[in-house]
Amino acid sequence: MIKVIMRISLILASLLILSAPFVHSQNANTIVENLRTELQRTDEIIERAREMVRASNAPASALALEQAIGLQKQAWDNFYRGTVDGYSFALKLTIQAREQAKQALANSRFSEQGQDAVLNRLERTEDLLRQAHEEMPNAVDESLGTIFDSARRNLAQAWEFYRNGQYRPAVKLANQVEKTAKRLLQIANRQQNFQANFQRRLEAVKQFIDRVQEEAANCQSEPAHNLIQKAKEALQLAVELASKRQYEVASYHLQQARKLAAEAADFCGRAKEFNSSLERLQSEAERLREQIRPTDENGMRLLEQVFGQIESAREYIARQDSEGAVATLRAAQLTLKQLQRYLNNGE
Repeated sequence: MIKVIMRISLILASLLILSAPFVHSQNANTIVENLRTELQRTDEIIERAREMVRASNAPASALALEQAIGLQKQAWDNFYRGTVDGYSFALKLTIQAREQAKQALANSRFSEQGQDAVLNRLERTEDLLRQAHEEMPNAVDESLGTIFDSARRNLAQAWEFYRNGQYRPAVKLANQVEKTAKRLLQIANRQQNFQANFQRRLEAVKQFIDRVQEEAANCQSEPAHNLIQKAKEALQLAVELASKRQYEVASYHLQQARKLAAEAADFCGRAKEFNSSLERLQSEAERLREQIRPTDENGMRLLEQVFGQIESAREYIARQDSEGAVATLRAAQLTLKQLQRYLNNGE
């Protein structure tokens, strides 16, 4: 390549010398013959390219060859003008023609050697895109559908390039489609994993609600039963949304179902504690009642206060007001202790 550049550079310099009036005719003939040799070299390269293009039947190579032939014809036409300007243009044009012929050769070699490789690449890409389509959820969102349609159109264009012998753009488009197909597969895999995780969580929440419902049956708490019913409704909504592959919203309602069931379990547990405390306080108050004389105003006043606080605690429990129930039960307990001290001390 370096030798070719040096040779052409020398010819260009010689063409400049041709314009000098004192140039010897023998030197001028040498310069012209050197230029003729370069044109003939280009002819040889074009002929080789012609054979390769005919064998490869590649449209891109044929186009480059056609351009080379046109440029070379102009180069010879300028050469036969026999003027310094004609020689100069002839050299420039033959250089351009030679580059186009070399491009035709390169495309033909790529066509001949890479046709099978490009075919295999397109087939692999088509399989990958088909796999991505099969694994995509049935109810895909609009953005995913748009991405897939674009990839399918690009692959169709890649096949068109291949059939026309335009292998480089075919490979370029195949690369783009492959990246898109892999991206769609990743999204599909994430959704499949999400679906599998959701199913496991769904079964766990179902079992939890069933267990809480059994416990609520024993504690006989209406608020707990109401919470369980709400939990079941949230669970059913989560199942319906999951059937539509709306997993994010379904997960939210599944979480709400578990939260409501947990509240029911906590309330049932607190209800047991409250009922136990109420029974204990009621029993203690009944026991102390027997120790109070009907004429003991202070003792009867404290006893009535205890019963009133116990009744208030029952109302707080019925309203699911745990704080009020705890405070009232504690107050009833303190009043009972005060009554116990009063009876013990006679004050």
